[in-house]
Amino acid sequence: MNILRIDSSPLQEASASRQLLNVLQSKLESQGHSVTGNRDLYYDELVSLGTQDLHLRQYLGQNRDR
Repeated sequence: MNILRIDSSPLQEASASRQLLNVLQSKLESQGHSVTGNRDLYYDELVSLGTQDLHLRQYLGQNRDR
């Protein structure tokens, strides 16, 4: 699931990443999770979706192992 085009601008990529985050947050909250600030939960959900959005995965995972 790659929602970003190869020729997309950084602004378009950031917008798409935020949109994906909003979708994930809505989905996770509808399942009863509290996801505010919970990057591990977002990251695990992204992995389960098989996304190849490396920018978003790096953003979500930057503090994952600390």
